Amino acid sequence: MSDVVVLGSGFAGLWAALGAARRLDELGVAHGGVKVTVLSSQPYHDIRVRNYEADLTPCRIPLRDVLDPAGVGHIAADVTAIDPISHTVTTAVGAHGYDRLVIALGSQVVKPDIPGLREFGFDVDTYDGAMRGHCRCGGRRTDRHRDRLRAAGSADDALPRHRDPGRTRRPQPARRLGHG
Repeated sequence: MSDVVVLGSGFAGLWAALGAARRLDELGVAHGGVKVTVLSSQPYHDIRVRNYEADLTPCRIPLRDVLDPAGVGHIAADVTAIDPISHTVTTAVGAHGYDRLVIALGSQVVKPDIPGLREFGFDVDTYDGAMRGHCRCGGRRTDRHRDRLRAAGSADDALPRHRDPGRTRRPQPARRLGHG
């Protein structure tokens, strides 16, 4: 048996795992001939690009709902080490061998050391961060809270227009970087 291990359950990790399962099916590989397993720290997939929405309920999907129908396994555990010589990944719940390894662990927001940011700020990079912001607004993101919510570190045009319908600034055209 061959083992494909995918680290991470974001879009890249799910795409890799489900793509591998689909390709194995297309090639007619016998069930059990190749095992595809996702290792991730959480048992769900968060749709990060929707974390700004007022209702976050549909933004968190149990991995079993996505992976089980495709025959992809899942282990919820933090990865603590990767040994490319012995082809093993060590997690908080044990070691896992692999023949092929996909590293798709994603990114994390690095918050600068600005006074008050950690205590009063929140981000929408993670479901948990978005929930902290959601709770600070009493579960409602309405015009009443408009002056309390500000975006930093991203283009204002990425935010939905319903947050400030009076604003009509148009996106600036892309600029070419570099020479030529």
